Amino acid sequence: MRIGLTASPAELPATLTAYPNLATCRVFAPPGKGIPAWTSPTMTALIRAGAIPWPSFKDWNSDGQATTSTNVWLTAMPPDLPEVWLTYHHEPEADLNPRDYRRRWALLARTVRAHHNGDRVKLIPIHTLYPTRHKIWDRYSTDWTQWVGIWQQWAPTAIDGRYVGDYMGWDCYLETTAATYEDPRRFFATPIGAAHATGVPLVIPELGAIRTATDTTGAGRAAWITECLTHLRQHDTQAVCWWQSTGTNGKDYRLSDDPARRAWQDAISGT
Repeated sequence: MRIGLTASPAELPATLTAYPNLATCRVFAPPGKGIPAWTSPTMTALIRAGAIPWPSFKDWNSDGQATTSTNVWLTAMPPDLPEVWLTYHHEPEADLNPRDYRRRWALLARTVRAHHNGDRVKLIPIHTLYPTRHKIWDRYSTDWTQWVGIWQQWAPTAIDGRYVGDYMGWDCYLETTAATYEDPRRFFATPIGAAHATGVPLVIPELGAIRTATDTTGAGRAAWITECLTHLRQHDTQAVCWWQSTGTNGKDYRLSDDPARRAWQDAISGT
């Protein structure tokens, strides 16, 4: 299982120094910028560090523009880069129609598969655990099958009758109001079940939990991290990245205490 982190561009240099040998890290594109350029500081730093760059973008002005810009990006891919992971519109539940999401992903996949560099690109749709568990949004469906399910259900968006992504991604955050750290078997039941149902390998692009009120040293969160990683390995999860940044309302998910740092460093080194 590959172990990574997701850090802001400003914090990435310090993150790469503090956590050498990261397997992968997300690179988010600002609005209007499309897929992050290979020459951007973040992409360059990750490639230099030997981590799989994982660009994530949301811009989609038109199908034609998206196809053209994707082909340009694929053509510019460094020839000695063995692998890159790519995500379009992560966590779409609150702001994108499922029909548009499925259609765009199908077009993106066709474009990538047809390019001579496409065999080095892994496509990863990313769903969101929280609204799926709690059904909190009414505007669009929180049924995961409407977003990242088995794509042959929605002809003509099917691609050779198979799931559009190489991996199935789920962003998983423990509720900030949680009094205790949830049992990983229950916490990851939906992502693991979805991956098993589709036969698609699971990745966790963003894993996060703030320390509970009673966890004054961080030892409890560190133990939970280790338990989560053990459980995910048992279910053949391909990669896990911790959200090494702040979140909604300034909640700080960073591994800022010694127990958490050691737990993640041990996971990276495989100890």
